[in-house]
Amino acid sequence: MNAVEEITRLTDLIFIHKKALLTVLEKIGDGEAVDPAIAIALQSDTNGLLQALSALVRGKTIPQAFGAPGAWGYGMSFGDALQSLYSAMATMKAENEKDHKAEAWARRVEGENYDSN
Repeated sequence: MNAVEEITRLTDLIFIHKKALLTVLEKIGDGEAVDPAIAIALQSDTNGLLQALSALVRGKTIPQAFGAPGAWGYGMSFGDALQSLYSAMATMKAENEKDHKAEAWARRVEGENYDSN
């Protein structure tokens, strides 16, 4: 997947999380029992997501805002999505740098050919 697809995946996970949180809150409001482990996990992820989104609004990059994938849990949905996104971003950066080097080389060769005519 490319970086745009990975960002879409992360966005989809945020909306899934929102839906799960609203479902738990509705159950609590209706007096239904909720598994405490699920409630605690949702609370923790919600806090992290709100902090990350706040950082994005303040102009931080995605890695600066969300931090290391391991902080979200390797093997967990957010951790895996961030790991994939960061990998796609690194690939995109490497390809961009490769393109810039090729362009610089081409300009240098063109300049040498121009100077020799």
